[in-house]
Amino acid sequence: MYGRLMILFITVLIGLLFYYHGRYLQQEKYYQGRMAEKDTTITTLNGELTTSRKNLIKLKKLQETVAATDKKYTEELAYAKANIDSLRVALAHGNKRLRLNASCDMSKTTTATGVDDAPRARLTDASQWDYLNLRTNIAIATTQIAGLQIYINNLCLAKSPPKN
Repeated sequence: MYGRLMILFITVLIGLLFYYHGRYLQQEKYYQGRMAEKDTTITTLNGELTTSRKNLIKLKKLQETVAATDKKYTEELAYAKANIDSLRVALAHGNKRLRLNASCDMSKTTTATGVDDAPRARLTDASQWDYLNLRTNIAIATTQIAGLQIYINNLCLAKSPPKN
């Protein structure tokens, strides 16, 4: 009787062993599949992280380029304005004069012989201020256009970073 119980016990034990071994193999396959999925996801995320870091470095370089370009042209504009302002002050104090390159057609004018005593031809005060204002506006426009050209050529037309 003990022999039959022992055989029955060993048979049940072997059956349980096979059952749990099969379950273990199924779980192992399942977790290996999950691990492979996670490894693929991690590899993909690492690639995206590397791309994002490269793009961030490119964007920082572009930002530095924009800042350097802005600084350069802002300084140029400040220098041009200071130069024009000093010319304006010199004109106001009479230290400098604007030269007028003009010629008169002597055949059409009928003046007295005292032309040698006449004052030199000069611009009116309003014309001088208008000239200086135009010169200031030209300096501003030239500097802005040059800065925008650099910005467009170096940043807008440069190869843009790939989008994620």
